[in-house]
Amino acid sequence: PEDPEWDEFGNDLYAIPEVPQVQHNQVLESIPSRVEEDGKIKAHIDMTDMDWQR
Repeated sequence: PEDPEWDEFGNDLYAIPEVPQVQHNQVLESIPSRVEEDGKIKAHIDMTDMDWQR
């Protein structure tokens, strides 16, 4: 008979999986790039408006 505490891959069914730590500085790094991206989009829209006014 099979041991009910192990799955077919040999992993313990009752083991708590190890969770990698979240690095919070990645979120802080994405904020300036998001602001920069928004600025580029706004500049492109403004430039398109100027082209239409000609």
